[in-house]
Amino acid sequence: MVCVFGGTVAALLGYAAGGEGGGILLGVLVVFVLFGGYWVYLEGRPSGQTFGMRLLGIRVRAVSGSRAGYGRALARNTAMFGISFFVPPAFLLDLLWPLWDPRKQCLHDKIASTIAVPNG
Repeated sequence: MVCVFGGTVAALLGYAAGGEGGGILLGVLVVFVLFGGYWVYLEGRPSGQTFGMRLLGIRVRAVSGSRAGYGRALARNTAMFGISFFVPPAFLLDLLWPLWDPRKQCLHDKIASTIAVPNG
């Protein structure tokens, strides 16, 4: 849902900025900053939770169990954005990866050395 909405916003911004090439890139960059900033800011905070994560009772932590921090939150979300935007079929693999991973991590969590854990 976010990818579809973000892609639509990026396309509209790109079209408004001049149509092809650089305008589309500008639109993608703006969407990444707006949507990505939300996740990076909230996952990097001490609570490690977005509003949706709070409802689901999960939080993002470093693999060591400490707070993920803004650097890991940025790496996590950049990896997730890169996987979903540039290699869409790999996004499905990313989401399914926890089914057979012993630590229940997605690929973007492995890249950033983070893990989603229950509140506690």
